[in-house]
Parts: sequence; structure tokens; C-alpha cells
Amino acid sequence: MKSSRRRVVAVIAALVALVVAVLVLQRVEQRRAAAWLDARLAAYEAFDAGAYAHAAAALAPLSQGGDGPAMRRLARLYADGLGVTRDRERARALYTRAAEAGEVAALLPLARLIEAEARRSGAAEDWREARDAYERAFAAGAAAGAAEAATRLAELHAAGDGVPASDVDAAHWYRRAAGARDPAAQLRLGLLYAEGRGVPEDPVRAHAWLNVAVARLPAGEIALRETALAHREAIERRLDAAERAEARRLAHDLFE
Repeated sequence: MKSSRRRVVAVIAALVALVVAVLVLQRVEQRRAAAWLDARLAAYEAFDAGAYAHAAAALAPLSQGGDGPAMRRLARLYADGLGVTRDRERARALYTRAAEAGEVAALLPLARLIEAEARRSGAAEDWREARDAYERAFAAGAAAGAAEAATRLAELHAAGDGVPASDVDAAHWYRRAAGARDPAAQLRLGLLYAEGRGVPEDPVRAHAWLNVAVARLPAGEIALRETALAHREAIERRLDAAERAEARRLAHDLFE
């Protein structure tokens, strides 16, 4: 009987010790999590405040720990030489790791960095990597800068940068960027429809896209707004009343 009680007491003591150990470990983990969060916030605040040298030092251990947003910020510092010696190779590696960690906002700056390398080298393989990187950014959606990625792809095809110049391919990507609400792409797509370059000539659709571009372009984009307005007015003079009504209806649909 006594031995049975001793066993029960021993089991209870062991369970209590286990519970205490778990509680202690939980408390330690909570403190670590709180310290990590404080360090993260301090690093981000230093970055946002322009204290780049301090930010770089604070972001480094977070990046080593696999923090995607920290890797993206640290990559920006190395890419632009802010608070650290410029190191494009290290920046590219950090952007790549950040993207692999699920930080989709790293995809567009990574694509820009690869494009810059392609412009320096002129190598077909580097240009192909740049296009692939922009396509990944586009596929990742708005959070990754899809509209700008599509616009850059359109511009590469329009200018023949790393690929044979093609109005058809440029129009393809301008349509995607315009659909993602990039007003500069909407302007350029309208001009393509007006001139029949890469797409069938369609003054009604051209007028509609130019109308949307005028509505969406920021007030500070004076040159682009003036271009859109001038071409829209020139096209409007060529339209009859029914075509103008159709252009306004289409613009309303495209704007939404």
C-alpha cells in the first residue's frame, strides 16, 4: 500500500516538474519572441528614418534568421550603397532569399537589379533572366508590383532590349499592365490602338484607354497628361456621335 502511494506521489511530482519545465520554456520563448519583435521594429524604424548604417547592422541578424522583409530591406541598402558599401551581388542574393522566403515585394526590385546587370553585360542569358524575373513579379500579383513588372516587359519588347523589337509583344504586356491599372501603360496602349501598332487600329478603344489614362495619371505627371489629352482630343475629332458615346461607355467599363 505504502509503495503504491509512493509511486503515485512520484508520478505527481514528475508531472509537476514537467509542467514547471514547460511553463519555464514557454516563458523563455515568449521573452525571445518579444526581444525579436523589438529588434525587428527597431531595425525597420531605423531603415524608414534613413539611419541606414544603424539599419544595416540591425537588419543583418534578422536576415540571417530568415526574416523576408528584413532581407528585402538589407538588399536595398546593398543595392544602393546606403549605409554600407555597394554590393550588387550580395543585394541580388538577399532579394532572391527574401523572395524564396515568401516576401513577394522582393520580386520587382530583384527584377530591376537583374535588368541592370543585363544592360551592363549585354548577354542574352542575362536579358532572359531579367524577363523571367519580371514575369515572376507579374504572376505574383499586385503586392509584388505586377503592373510595373508588366510595363517594364512591354517597354523591353517595344525598345528591343534583349529581344527583337515587337509591337505585338509590347501590346500584349501593355494590355496586362493597363488591366492592372498602370496609367502610363493605359496611355501607351491607347496610342498603340490609335496608330494600329501591334493591335488592330481602333480609334474608339484608343479614345477609351486615353480617357482612363487621363483620369488615373497623377497631377504631377504633367507631360504624360498633356500627351494623353492631346491625342484623346485629336481622336475625338475623328469620331461621330455614336462612336463618342461608345468610347465613353467603354472607358467607364475599363476604369472600374
